[in-house]
Amino acid sequence: MRRLQIAVEPNVKESMSLNQISTYIFICAVLVIFTGAGMYLFHEKYYSEQWTEFSGYIIDDEELSGFFSCSSSRGMSFTDIGNTGISKEYSYRKTQIREPIYVEFVGRIAGIGGSGWGMAGEPWEKNVEIKSIKKIERIFPENCEAKPPYGITVEFDENP
Repeated sequence: MRRLQIAVEPNVKESMSLNQISTYIFICAVLVIFTGAGMYLFHEKYYSEQWTEFSGYIIDDEELSGFFSCSSSRGMSFTDIGNTGISKEYSYRKTQIREPIYVEFVGRIAGIGGSGWGMAGEPWEKNVEIKSIKKIERIFPENCEAKPPYGITVEFDENP
C-alpha cells in the first residue's frame, strides 16, 4: 500500500488565526444581512404595488356577506387580513338586517371568492383582501354607483 505524502513549506501556516476567522465570519454576516435586506425590499416593493383603494358597501349579515364596489355591479367576498375589525364595525352601524354600509379601504383582489349567500350558498367569483379601513359610515356618497342586492328578501320572526 502506498502512502500519500504532502509537502508543506516551512513558511506556510497550516491554520487560520483567530483574527482571520472573526474577519471571515464578519464579512459573511454582512453579506447575508445585505442579501436579506435586498430581498425584503424587492418583495415589499412588489407586494405594495398590488394594494389599491376601494370604495363601495359591505353587507356582513346572516346568509349574506360581501363587498359591492362603487365601480362594479358584481359582488365579491372579503377577507380582513389587516385585522381591521370590519365585521364588528359593520354590526355597530347597521340598524336592520342586510343593511348596506358604505366603506373605503385599502386592499387588493386576491384569489377566488368565498361563500356569499349563506354557508352552503353560491360563492363569489372574486375575493378582496382588506388591509386597512379609511372610512366606514351609513351615508352613501352620490357618486357611488354600487347596486345593493335588493332582490334578496328576508323574513324572520322577532318574537319566536
